[in-house]
Amino acid sequence: MNRWPHNKAYFWEKAPFFRLLLPFAAGIMFYYTGILLALPVLLMPWVTAALFIITAALIYTGKGGKQFTFFLANAALMATGWSLSAFNDIRNNASWFGNHLNPEAGYVARVLAAPRERDQTTKLQVNVFKVISGEKATNVTGKAFVYVANEGRPLQVAKGDTIILPGNWQAITDAGNPFEFSYAGHCARNNILYRLYCRDNEIVAAGKGDVRYAPFTERAHDWSMAQLGKYLGRDRAKGLLQAMMLGDEINLDEDLRQAYADTGIVHIIAISGGNITVFFMVVAFLLGWIRHRKYTWIKYAVALPVIWFYVLMAGAQPSAMRAAVMFSILAFGTMLQKNKNGLNQLMAAAFALLCSEPGWLFSIGFQLSFIAVLSILLFYKPVYNLLPITGRKVKPGGNKLKHIAFTIGDNFGSVVSMSIAAELLVAPVVMYYFHTYPLMFAFANIAAFIFMGLTLLSGVVLVAVSPVPALAHSVAAFVSWMVRVFGMIVGHLQGVGPRALKHLMINGYETLIFYTMIAGITTYILLRINKALLVGLGAACVLAAFLCVDQWQRLHQERLIVYNIARSGHADIMRGDRVSTIYTDTLLPKKINYAVRPAHIGWRAWEEMGMPRQEIFSVNGKSVLVLNDRLAGKGTFEVDYLVLNVAGQPNVQQLLKVVKPHTMIVSGKYTDKQVRVIEQACKEAGVAVHNTGTQGAFVISN
Repeated sequence: MNRWPHNKAYFWEKAPFFRLLLPFAAGIMFYYTGILLALPVLLMPWVTAALFIITAALIYTGKGGKQFTFFLANAALMATGWSLSAFNDIRNNASWFGNHLNPEAGYVARVLAAPRERDQTTKLQVNVFKVISGEKATNVTGKAFVYVANEGRPLQVAKGDTIILPGNWQAITDAGNPFEFSYAGHCARNNILYRLYCRDNEIVAAGKGDVRYAPFTERAHDWSMAQLGKYLGRDRAKGLLQAMMLGDEINLDEDLRQAYADTGIVHIIAISGGNITVFFMVVAFLLGWIRHRKYTWIKYAVALPVIWFYVLMAGAQPSAMRAAVMFSILAFGTMLQKNKNGLNQLMAAAFALLCSEPGWLFSIGFQLSFIAVLSILLFYKPVYNLLPITGRKVKPGGNKLKHIAFTIGDNFGSVVSMSIAAELLVAPVVMYYFHTYPLMFAFANIAAFIFMGLTLLSGVVLVAVSPVPALAHSVAAFVSWMVRVFGMIVGHLQGVGPRALKHLMINGYETLIFYTMIAGITTYILLRINKALLVGLGAACVLAAFLCVDQWQRLHQERLIVYNIARSGHADIMRGDRVSTIYTDTLLPKKINYAVRPAHIGWRAWEEMGMPRQEIFSVNGKSVLVLNDRLAGKGTFEVDYLVLNVAGQPNVQQLLKVVKPHTMIVSGKYTDKQVRVIEQACKEAGVAVHNTGTQGAFVISN
C-alpha cells in the first residue's frame, strides 16, 4: 500500500501563532522606535482594514500569487501592531491632561498606590482626572508621579484619596549619563510622561478614599498586605513575601534584590508560573478526591477563576499575565480534550498580551519570562536525556531503596535540567540588561525552586490563618527563619566567581550574534544539520572578532566624565581599563553608584585606582582644571575646560580673573538659582557653559 510521504514539520508549522506574532511585534517596534511615526494615527486603522480585506480577497479568489499575498498578510499584521500601539499611547488621546498644561490651573487627581517614602521625597502615583482653571473645569485623564518633599512630618495622604495639585508639571527626562537605563522611555511606554515636585502645603485634600467602593481585587490585595505586615513586622521577610506573593515591592530590601540578581534568581521575586503552579497545586490538593483522568478538567475549571482573581489582585504584572494566559489556554485545551502544544500556547499568550498592552514588548520582565519558557520548551527534554541521573527506572518488585534513590535522583535531575535549559536562551538577555552571569545559577535555582515553593505556600497559609494569631505568629516565625537561611546561602553564592562576570558588556548587535551562535550549535546537536553548525561556528567567530575590537578600544580609551547627579557630584577619569575618581559625594554612595556603574561597565573600565591628588589633567590633548576649592591668586592662566565643584555660591566673576577656560562645566550640586548666576557671569565673560543638570553628563573622549 502506498503511503503519504512523512515530511517533518517546520518550527512555524508546529506553532502557527509564531507567524502572527513576528510581524505583529515588528509593527509595535516600528511605532515605539519612531519608524512610520509621521503617518496620521487616524489613518492607520483604515490602512490596516484595507490590507486585511485585500489579503482575504486574494486568498478567496486565488489570484495575486503566494508571495504577494504573504507580503500583504504580514503588512496587515504589522499595521495592526502599529495601530494598537498608537491607540494605547495616551499622547494620542485628546483628553490627556498633558494637552491641558497650565501653571495657574489646579489638577484634581486620585492616589493610585500607597505613598512610597524615599530619602528626600515621598513618591505618589496619581491619576489626573480634572483640570480646574478659573471657573472652568475640564475632564481629563492620565497618570503621573508626584514627589513631595519630606519636611519632618508625615504626609497625610493615603491610597484612594482625592487631592488637588499645583500646575508646575515637568516632563520626565533622563539624567543624560552614559549607558544609563532610559527611565523616561520606560515611563512613556507605561503612559506616564509628567512629574510634579511640590511641598505638602501645596497639596489640597479634596476627599478621603473609601475602601468600600474599591474593586474587590484591590481590597483583597490591601487586606493581604496588611496581614503580612501585621505578623512579619519589620523583618525583611515582609517585603520579600509581599513582592513574591502580591507583586508589591514597596517594602522590598534593595540589598536583597541585588543579591538575588547577582546569583541569577531574581525571577523568584516576580509573580510568574511558579506562583500559578502553587495555586493550582492547592486547588488540586483540595479536589484530590477526583482521581479519574476523565474528570481532571474539573480541577482546571475550578482553578481558572481562582488563578485569574489572584493575578488581578497582585497587580496583573506582565510575567503573571503571561503565566495566567498560558494556564488558561492549557485549561481550555484540557477541558475540550485537545492536544497540548506548549510552543503554540506560548506564542498565543504573547500575541494576546501584546494586543492588550503593546508596550510590554519592551518590558524586561516580559522578555525574560517568555524567553525562559521558550528555552525550557525547546531544550528541557534534550538536557534531561543527557544527564546520567535522570530517566533511570527500577523494575517492579526490585530493590525499594534503589527505587527511592533513583526517584530522588530523577526529580533532582529534572530541576537541574530545567535550570540549564532555561539558562541557554536567558543568559544573553541577562548579560545585555544586567551585565552579569551567575556562575552558580544551576545550584542557586535548585535552592530557589525549593525556597519559592515553601515560601509561597507558607504565605498562603499565613494569610489564611491570620484570624488565629497563635497560628499566624508560628507561620510567620517559620517564614522569617527560611528567609534568613536562604539569605545566608545566597550570600555565599554571591561571592563565587570572578569579578569580571559581574561587569559584562555586550551590545545589541553582539546579543543577536550570540543568539545566532546558540541557534546554530543547538540545531546541529539536536537535528544534526551540518549547515546549522557552520552558521553557529561562523557566528562564534564573528562574536569573537567583535569582542576583540571592544577590548582594543577599551585598552586605548581616555575619558573624563562629569556626571549629572541631582544635588550631588561625581567625576571620573578613565585610562585603559582603569578608572579613578576625581571627586565624589561620600554621603550618597547608592545614588552615586546608580549613576556611575553603567558607565564603568559600558566602557569596560571597572578596575578602580586611587583618587588622584592633582586638580589639573590632560585628557586627549585638552587641559582640564577640576576646582573643588575657591581659587585665589594673581595673574591668569588658560585651560580648555573648568569643572566647577566649589561648595556654596562661587564668585565666578572673581574666578574668571584668575583662570580663562574655553568651557565651564557646572556639576549637579548647585541649585537652579545658583546655576543662573553662574551662567550669567560666564555669558558676560564670553565663556561657554555646560550645565550637567539640564544638558546631561559632560564627556571628553578620544
